Amino acid sequence: MHIPIAFGTHGQMQDCARVIFDDEAAFSERVSYLEEQVKILSLLKEKDRKIAELEKRIAEQDRRTGLEQTTDSTLSAHIQILEERILELESKLSRFHESLTVKSDETDCAQAKAKDLENIVAIREHEIGELAKTIIQKDEENKWLSETLLEKSAGMSAAEDNADELARAIRFLMDEIAWEDNESTSGDVKEIARHVLAHVQSLRERIYDLEKSLAYEREVIQAYESEQYSSEENCSATGHDGLNNLHSTYLCPSRASTRYQIKPHLNSVSSVTLASSESVSKPYGCNLLPHGATFHDSPPNCFAT
Repeated sequence: MHIPIAFGTHGQMQDCARVIFDDEAAFSERVSYLEEQVKILSLLKEKDRKIAELEKRIAEQDRRTGLEQTTDSTLSAHIQILEERILELESKLSRFHESLTVKSDETDCAQAKAKDLENIVAIREHEIGELAKTIIQKDEENKWLSETLLEKSAGMSAAEDNADELARAIRFLMDEIAWEDNESTSGDVKEIARHVLAHVQSLRERIYDLEKSLAYEREVIQAYESEQYSSEENCSATGHDGLNNLHSTYLCPSRASTRYQIKPHLNSVSSVTLASSESVSKPYGCNLLPHGATFHDSPPNCFAT
């Protein structure tokens, strides 16, 4: 049945409804039906609202689930990065431990080298002390040589003067004898004169030899003084003073040749400088030995410079 739409108050609408419907019973039935429909409509609206809320909740749940999934994947990525970082740090730590071990070994080696250097320094200090003693000894020897040479020079000068005076006296005597008759001159006087002349000649030769020896010894002293403090070689010197008949050993293995001299004594002042391939001849009584060898001898002792 088609129901026309009417506008007006509730009473007017009821009046209109009574007109439309034939009796009151049909009208009440229709009203009940409409009220039922309204209730159903209200229920449907409530269901739609609930469905919308459920859909909203579902959407929110989906959104949260997506965020959780995203968060889980992000956390997994971060965890993987952290694991890789931990592995890298463990590798660096292992290398650091290895480096510490190497550094410890290097430290031990450095300490051992330092100890070796300390021992070497102690040895060098001992050698320097021995060299200082040797230099002092050589200074004393040089002083003694100089004084002895001065005494010899004075003695030879006096001997020359005496020889010249004696020669003049003998020449005067021979001149006097020449003026006398040869037959009247005693043969003993002539023999004495010849002996005196021969002795004078021997004295002159001895003086000449002494002059040569003195000149040579001066050259040796000059060479010794010039080289005493200018040596660039490190020689290890051990031994004792030759005056007490003990031996002296000087090792200079780095030199191409070594010079050996006879140590002077009170009754013998003699010295000689040799190359490494030569040897000392008599009367020095000392043979040159190879580099690094130890030699023993009786006075005068041999020593190396």
